[in-house]
Amino acid sequence: MFYYRDLENNSETFSPALQEALKLSDNSRFPELINIFLEKDFTLLEKNLAEISESGEFFMELKTRDYAKVYECSGEVIIKQNRIKGIILVFSDITSRNIAALRLHEESLKFQEQGRAFKAIADNCPYPVWKRDENQQIVYFNTAYGRIVAVNDSSVPENPELHNKGKELAKTALEASACTRERYHIIVDSQRKLYELIEIPAENGTVGYGIDITEQERILSELREQVATQSDLLENSTSAIAIFGPDTKVKFFNNSFLSLWKLDERWMGGYPSFAEILEVLREKRRLPEQVDFRAFKEEHLKLFTNLLESHEEFFYLPDGKTIRALFIPHGTGGLILSCEDITDRLALERSFNTLMVVKKTTLDNLYEGVAVFGEDGRIKLSNPMYANFWKLNEEWLAAEPHISEILEKTRELYNYGDNWEAFKERIISHTVSRLPTIQKLERKDGMVLNWASVPLPDGASLMTYDDITDSSLVEKSLRERNEALEQGDALKSRFLANVSYELRSPLTTIKGFTEMLLNEKYFRETTARQKEYLNAINSASNDLMMLISSILDIASIEAGYVKLSPEEFDLYEMLVSLVEFITPKIVENGLNIIFACPPDIGHLNGDKARIKQAIISIISNSIKFSKRGGNISLTAWPEGGEKIILKIEDDGVGMHRNTIMDLRNPLKNLKDQAAYRESSASLSLSIAKSLIELHGGNFTLISEQNFGNKVICTFKRKLKIVN
Repeated sequence: MFYYRDLENNSETFSPALQEALKLSDNSRFPELINIFLEKDFTLLEKNLAEISESGEFFMELKTRDYAKVYECSGEVIIKQNRIKGIILVFSDITSRNIAALRLHEESLKFQEQGRAFKAIADNCPYPVWKRDENQQIVYFNTAYGRIVAVNDSSVPENPELHNKGKELAKTALEASACTRERYHIIVDSQRKLYELIEIPAENGTVGYGIDITEQERILSELREQVATQSDLLENSTSAIAIFGPDTKVKFFNNSFLSLWKLDERWMGGYPSFAEILEVLREKRRLPEQVDFRAFKEEHLKLFTNLLESHEEFFYLPDGKTIRALFIPHGTGGLILSCEDITDRLALERSFNTLMVVKKTTLDNLYEGVAVFGEDGRIKLSNPMYANFWKLNEEWLAAEPHISEILEKTRELYNYGDNWEAFKERIISHTVSRLPTIQKLERKDGMVLNWASVPLPDGASLMTYDDITDSSLVEKSLRERNEALEQGDALKSRFLANVSYELRSPLTTIKGFTEMLLNEKYFRETTARQKEYLNAINSASNDLMMLISSILDIASIEAGYVKLSPEEFDLYEMLVSLVEFITPKIVENGLNIIFACPPDIGHLNGDKARIKQAIISIISNSIKFSKRGGNISLTAWPEGGEKIILKIEDDGVGMHRNTIMDLRNPLKNLKDQAAYRESSASLSLSIAKSLIELHGGNFTLISEQNFGNKVICTFKRKLKIVN
């Protein structure tokens, strides 16, 4: 048997005998011999081939990897014309001479190597490992074992034990000829640990190892607690839940499951199978109607063996209900069945879908532009009016462009000043900041938009754009007109105050001299005609003084200068003192006063002086417009527990309808002297009305010409002062 390598043609040849012996194919090459011979022998062969040009020949032995064959190999060079033409290797089978000794030697070395490897593995194993003899004495332990028992040398003969019952466990294993295990608590590094000790029968004794299951036991304890908690949770869950074991029998069910399927609790307590439950539900017509119920049942029983992921079904029951059934494979085998009555939810979904269609139609037909931007700044929804306002293509908006892209596309419409980037950043920050914002946008094309931003619960922002171009122009005109009116009103108030002051000073002088002339202490020789004239002057002065005071009061109220000083006072006492004060004037004018008020009417909270002034103004107006012999009545009474009603009524000449309507502008009729009398009444009643309304009360005037006046004032006991 030979192998020849032709160095000139760079070819190689295996003899048929060698091919057959080594089981080589016709296409085999020299490097494939590494798979046949021991690696170290093949390496030496390659080395000899590399050095044969110097030595000219070599001899060696090659062993197969399974030690079944040993070959003697001799190598020699073929020289032609002083040149090495090739190399020939001759193989001879010498297995019969020394294979037995070699195999024994190799097996011994291999066994020793395996022993060292096993010892290295055992010493590096984190678990304690040991070997006992037939007397249960420890003859070997690894490093982890020695660390636990605090012994460093595994050959120490003290036979240290992890637990005092270790020998008994080994003896039990030998007697039973089976693996035996027990759990014991062991002190490791000053800590109490739970170990599972295992003894396995072996040749001449036992082999043992220990596993620290402290953490495992803790986890199992927590798991048991979690299972108990989950059981409580499932028991109180509103979802109908049942758990079936690998044998298809029910292992757990909650009250919701019983209630949903209307099953008897005692019958379920007998742990029926899934098939039996289906049969009962069929009898109760609690399952969808089936043409082939047997196929339906078999299909669902297959879920116990074929289901790898959760499986969802909808059961449409004969009574119109829809049940969502979710089958989930259990980790320990079997199934978890979760059922939910979704009849109402489906109805709500249908209503919701209808509502969404209505909302979309509504949105599309709004006159306001509407856009919704998501958290990422991209537009998620818009209506046609938004696209129309900003001159954008609806198809382009449907692609959800970013707000920055929209701004760039509409740049020519904005009044952004000199810095476009800063303006754009400000708009973007308003869009994504999720803060309510209202702004007015005046565009270059003249359109004015009212822009509002509202944050939505899902993180998006709603933008609305309202075209207020026309209303903005109207607003501008109204604002200018209002400013002019305010200036005129202020001018009027200043004019009234100044004129009233200038009139009061000379009027006081006239009144003082008139009273002095009427006083006989100073002037006794006045004639009757002179006294008549002086009395007329004095009366006119009093009327004019009252008119000027009224004008000043109205001007002060309109200007907001009147400040109330609220206090709590007895209303009955105040009205009695008021009647005593006003009675002489009523008698002087030939009139009668009628007063009616319960003494226990209670207290009122307000500015006592101003309320008194308002009532006197109303009565004074009644005196002025009543004929001699007429009646003036003042009546007060409580209404409920919170209100008090005051009514002042006379049977005088009454007032014109237009005057009643102009109480808020009493000076209007002063332009016409003919209307002076009506305006005087309007002044008194206007002052009264303003003072009562400042107290948060209600003033009602009922009057008709020739049929007298009726004023009704409604107060709350705890008045809301309006300043």
